Amino acid sequence: RFLITLFVLSAIFFFVFKSDVFKVNNISVLFEGYGYDSESIKNRINSAFIGRNIFWLNEGGVLPALKKEYLSIIGIRLIRNLPRSVSFYVSQRDPVAVLVPVPSDFQSSPSAVISMAVKEGSSPSQRLLIDKSGLLFYKASVPGMTIIVTDEGNATLGNLMSGSLDKFMINTVSQMKTADIPASLITGIYGDVLVVLKDKSFVWLTPTKEVDYQVEILKMIIEKYRIEGKGIAKIDLRFKNPVVEFK
Repeated sequence: RFLITLFVLSAIFFFVFKSDVFKVNNISVLFEGYGYDSESIKNRINSAFIGRNIFWLNEGGVLPALKKEYLSIIGIRLIRNLPRSVSFYVSQRDPVAVLVPVPSDFQSSPSAVISMAVKEGSSPSQRLLIDKSGLLFYKASVPGMTIIVTDEGNATLGNLMSGSLDKFMINTVSQMKTADIPASLITGIYGDVLVVLKDKSFVWLTPTKEVDYQVEILKMIIEKYRIEGKGIAKIDLRFKNPVVEFK
C-alpha cells in the first residue's frame, strides 16, 4: 500500500510539475496607466516566465526586480489561467507635471525663467515626469502638461522632490487641475511661487498660506473678471488682499 501511495504521489508530482501540461505558453501583459516602456516590460516578463511551470513562477523574485528597474511601475498583479496561460496587470504612476531643470542661479526674472525652461526643455531627455508623491520616475514629456521649473541639482531620475517648496508646487499643480485652472508653468522664485496660466497671465502664490485657500481665491477672481469681460495680466495672492492687474 505504501508503494502504491508513493507511486500515485510521484505520478501526480510529475504530471503537475514536470510535464508540459502546465508549462506557460501564453502571456498577456496589460497596462493600467500611460504604458511607459511597455514593449521592454513585456519582453522582460515573457523572458522570465514563458516555458516555466505555472505553479513555480517565482514571481516573488522577478516582479520586485521589475519595479526596482522601472520606476514607473507601482505594482504588478499576476493571474494564473490554467493550464498554460498567465495574465499580468501592470499599474503605473500618473504624472502630475513635467519637470524641467534650470541652473540654480538662474532666477533673475519671471520672463527669464520661462525662456530658460523652454530652451532647456526642448529635448525630451531634459524633461522628467513627476508624480503626486514627488518622485521623478520617467524621462519624457506629455504635451499640454504643466511644467515645473526647478534647480537642476535636484533633477535626477529616481529623486524624490521632498523639499517644502517642491511639495507646495506639486500640490498647487494638483489643486489647480482639480479646480479646472489650466496652468502652463510653475516655479519658485526667491521663496515665492510663480504660476503662468495657459492664457499667459501670471499668478503669484506664497508657501506661507494653504494651497487650497489660495487656489479657491484664484478661481473666484478668474470667474469674476471673466464674467465682466476683463483680461487679467497678473494676480498676486502673497498679500493680505489680492492684487489684480489687467491687460
